[in-house]
Amino acid sequence: LWMRIGAIARKSKRRHAAIAYVTNDLIGFEPGDLLIVDASEPVIRAGGTNAKLLVKLTRKGVVLHSCPGLHAKVLLLDDVAVIGSGNMSESSRCTLVEAAIMTDATNVVSGVASLIEQLKRQSVQLDERALRAVAGIKVVRRGFGLGGQTRKRKIAKISALGAQTWLVGVYEDYEPTISEQKM
Repeated sequence: LWMRIGAIARKSKRRHAAIAYVTNDLIGFEPGDLLIVDASEPVIRAGGTNAKLLVKLTRKGVVLHSCPGLHAKVLLLDDVAVIGSGNMSESSRCTLVEAAIMTDATNVVSGVASLIEQLKRQSVQLDERALRAVAGIKVVRRGFGLGGQTRKRKIAKISALGAQTWLVGVYEDYEPTISEQKM
């Protein structure tokens, strides 16, 4: 998955992404690109997002934002949208089974662009001061998971845009009711 995404990203002029947990730059961010991550204290402490990598990306000219509670994994690579399960990590690249859809369908590309823009507006840009703060957090790895995040947080509000697709489970032996049939 990440080899294919990386190949598309290298050819792209613009790389915008909202990826919850980032420990490796698997797409080759360039100056002016945008990355939204969860750089909250519990996630940094648990090693879900690597603060040193965020500092490195900022020095490279990548615009970084933090959105606590982010769990999305979406990318916009010019006119290609990628929606998938993979965080930008070595385990996602080498070990885990990940899935994604890549498309240049205009409605999906515009939907991903809208989602990223809405997340950006509701996130905090990581400036020098914020990066120093997250870089000073001691990482305490506890295996899988993010170290018991239990505090309530503000949830980003995302507006639906255009057409929608519904995934519906199908049961072979199920006979829908009259009202279900009408729907």
